[in-house]
Amino acid sequence: MLKKLTRLGQLSHTCGDFAFRLAGGHLSSSQERIGMRRGAKHIIGLFLLTIATAVLFQGQLFLLAAIGLMTGLSYLQFFGYFLK
Repeated sequence: MLKKLTRLGQLSHTCGDFAFRLAGGHLSSSQERIGMRRGAKHIIGLFLLTIATAVLFQGQLFLLAAIGLMTGLSYLQFFGYFLK
């Protein structure tokens, strides 16, 4: 147990010390514009539709929310198939 706690302490020390190991303590930034890939906005919309389906199944149809989540996963799977 003590060995595990010691390893966690070393990990947090390493993560906290990371910013000072960078050049000047800051990452270099660029003005390059990075766009979203094809279908990204559709995926975001389908994710929100998945959450709405789970809430609808639970609240209105008195089914398990997991069924709504699985239905939403099928939305995403179908869209992923057509995206290829």
